[in-house]
Amino acid sequence: MTITSTANPRVRLAIDLRDRKHRRESNQFLIEGTVEIGKALEAGVEVDLLFYDVTSASNAAVPLLQQAQQAGADTLAVDRAVADRICVRGGPVLAIARCFSLALELFDPPLPELVLAVEHIEKPGNIGAMLRTAAAVGASLLVCDELTDVFNPSAVRSSLGTLFSVAIAQAGAREARGWLREHSVRLLAAVPDAPTPFWEADLAGPVAIAIGAEDTGLTPEMREGAESVSIPMAAGVDSLNASVAAAVFLYEATRQRRLVV
Repeated sequence: MTITSTANPRVRLAIDLRDRKHRRESNQFLIEGTVEIGKALEAGVEVDLLFYDVTSASNAAVPLLQQAQQAGADTLAVDRAVADRICVRGGPVLAIARCFSLALELFDPPLPELVLAVEHIEKPGNIGAMLRTAAAVGASLLVCDELTDVFNPSAVRSSLGTLFSVAIAQAGAREARGWLREHSVRLLAAVPDAPTPFWEADLAGPVAIAIGAEDTGLTPEMREGAESVSIPMAAGVDSLNASVAAAVFLYEATRQRRLVV
């Protein structure tokens, strides 16, 4: 049976889950894309339902449908009109999954520690890009505020599935800094006017690199006691895209680590 109406209750749920309020209430979020859903299933994320567009889903989607069914998910065929309504970027597959825990007490980053600590990153595309860079260098992600939404559909999609492979936790700035101190991880704060450029900072040991919002930067609470470092820029330029800044720091940390191996 193919669903052709957006009045279907499960279709309505998918539409509602674009809104953070509904994601919090139901503890569910959306995953769009064959690759992304496959990575979620491989990581053990609990998928409740998988929609697929019968007009454009290729034979390549068949193994994914079988994988989802074996994991206990329902699969539901929809027509193009419904797929266009529920998919953020055109499908052809969309999953409703259970939000997994971001509790700080479960945070277990790989060693040696390289942590990207972010605060008030409002643009979901930036979060997705940061996750991709963290995955590329083997870093983890520590979200140091309660408002940044890693389960936003655009953040999930732009992460290209790395949301499900990178160690990630979320807490307030004070709790996050306490965790870093407890685990002997130095905190470096990215500050545009800091006198120390990133290439002169010691990033080879256990370190967390804090990146704030592009317009306001890091909060005083996050900067307190942290070592300030900068990315020097030409006159008249006062900031970089947050995800670009994160990539600069993470790859410099990776370079320094290779030098001391």
